[in-house]
Formats: sequence, structure tokens, C-alpha cells
Amino acid sequence: MLASVHKKEKKITLCSFLRDSYTYFETSSGKGYYSKLNAAYANGGADCLMNAIEYNYKIDLDYFVAVDFEAFEKVIDAIGGINLNVSQDEARAMERYAGISGVPYGENVRLNGEQALLFSRMRMIYATGDVQRTENQRKVINAIIKKSKTLGVGDLNNVVQTLGEYIYTDCPSTKIVSLGTNAILGKWYNFQVYSMEAPPESARESYWGSSWVWIVDYPYSAQYVQK
Repeated sequence: MLASVHKKEKKITLCSFLRDSYTYFETSSGKGYYSKLNAAYANGGADCLMNAIEYNYKIDLDYFVAVDFEAFEKVIDAIGGINLNVSQDEARAMERYAGISGVPYGENVRLNGEQALLFSRMRMIYATGDVQRTENQRKVINAIIKKSKTLGVGDLNNVVQTLGEYIYTDCPSTKIVSLGTNAILGKWYNFQVYSMEAPPESARESYWGSSWVWIVDYPYSAQYVQK
């Protein structure tokens, strides 16, 4: 997922890159692959994935942050959970998958870290599969942003400290502090959040080869993301 902050327009854009997009990428050793986009991270790490996105979408990426499942749960629990709309079918699917009970459903229900992670990962119950899953992930990020409005500076600092030991990033610590300060002083949590995925529906076609992939019109998709 790409997060882009436009301070002048007071807008945050969250763009999910569909993991099954068939693409070309090269590792740092120069070995080239034609495979799914998520294979770039598996074969060459974050740099390889960033290079693949920059090459195909013709955009510049500043930094990356990798967050594991444990961190995902802990951060959401650290802010007291998040509120989302959850259908009964979604709640039951989460319970079946994790072997738990009591997942709430309805409008604006409170999810803890474990439940929010399950909501972010499921895809088999949806007709659109991974496309809906990426939308769920953006809904969770947006819910975290909304929840941050209710937190004091001390609470936000505790969240950052909780997250710190669980993330892998190339962003210098001084820059993280600077971004955090700007976010609080500039009230980024009040910015409009725009959600999208790439490639868009009009620029992708499903294909069964050795595995299922999206065949992508990258020139069109690149223009879509740039705009």
C-alpha cells in the first residue's frame, strides 16, 4: 500500500497495489523475473518491490515501512481498538478461520487487534477476493486515522513506542520524528482520505496460466496512479 500525504490540498491517498499483478522485476543481483508483484518482496526484499512499483507506475517512492502481523495487532490494541462496519457473514467467517467466538457485527462496531487483523486478511468469502481484501485494509488504516483524533499527544507517543520495535524501515529516526511532529501540528488526521487500488478495474484482466494473475495495462495504470 502506498500512502501519499498532500499537505496543501489536505488529502491523504491510500493506494493498494494488487498482489497478483503480473509484472517484471529485477533483484539487486540483476536476476530478472516475470511473476506476481508480491513475489518481488519475497525474492528481493523491500528495495526490489519499490523498484518494481517505481518502474511500472513511473512514480518515486520516498520510504518503506514493513509491519508484521504482531505489530498490527499491538498497535490497534494500544489505541483501544477501532470502529468499523462488519456484516454478520464477515464476523462468522473470522470466527471460523481463527477458531474464536464473539466477533461483533453491525454498524460502527469495535474490533480489537486480533479481530481487525482477521478483517484485513480474509478474502475467500468475497466474490472479488483480494480486491475487497485490499479495500478492507484501507478501511482499517482509515479507522486508525480517525481513532487518532481522539488520542492525546502522550497516547500517540505510546503508540509510536509500541510500534517501534516491530517495524522495518529505511526512514531515518529523525525523519520519523519530524513526520510525526508535522502530522500532529498540521492535524493530518483531519485530512480527507482517498482510497484506490492499482491497477484499476478498467486496466486489468484475469488470466489462468501456471497460476491465476492479473494481466495489467501498465501505461494506463501508471497514468491513473499519477493523476
